[in-house]
Amino acid sequence: MSRQSYINGFCKQAAANGIDPRALAKIAMESTPFTEYFAAMPAHTLMYSNERTRPIAEAAGDIGYLAGLMSNEDEANRNDISAMSFMPGAYEYNRGRRIKSQVLREMRDVEKDERNKGARPMAHAISEHFGPATSTLSSLGIGALIGALANKKDRGLGAILGVAGGGAVSLAATLAASIAAAIRRRRTKQEQIDSDKGSVLAKYLVPGLAVYDDYKRVGRSQGDREEASNNKEDKQ
Repeated sequence: MSRQSYINGFCKQAAANGIDPRALAKIAMESTPFTEYFAAMPAHTLMYSNERTRPIAEAAGDIGYLAGLMSNEDEANRNDISAMSFMPGAYEYNRGRRIKSQVLREMRDVEKDERNKGARPMAHAISEHFGPATSTLSSLGIGALIGALANKKDRGLGAILGVAGGGAVSLAATLAASIAAAIRRRRTKQEQIDSDKGSVLAKYLVPGLAVYDDYKRVGRSQGDREEASNNKEDKQ
């Protein structure tokens, strides 16, 4: 079957089921946190399942995220999925440019209103990226200390048990934070600004906090794109 025949058949079946094929294609190609994640799944599954290719995938992810943060603003505000989205590192690149776009928009909003003074979107975005790792380490360290102090007969064993307990606490907090971020509605611009007036240090130390706020920031980035797109259509 040729590519054109497939497209024609797809459009015909969509129309037969009362679905506008053009609208469906637009949704499929629109860049959202969900479409970016699912577009990356094939590459992630293949690369991370193999011990030889896993380091390559991890490096591609780090490079992709940094490239996204360094992208120019026009590129950061793109709202489409290209063929590159299916390559290793593309998901992280999309996240990087999402974060940059959201932070730049918020910084401009903060400057426009004195009531927003004290918000630090850049510092919070950085803490949300590194916080999951540092808060896990802090949880492990605190667990080891408590375990060693509690088990006076064998402080080494107590520390090991404490590390296990600290790891379990961190994992549970991360899972709970992810679920909470997913089920709660998207933040408004003002709610995101108010959140960025809070403690940066807490995100480095408290398990789950950085994960929750990172997901909410990604959601806010999608809100910024949709609102900008709607405003553009209204003007036209």
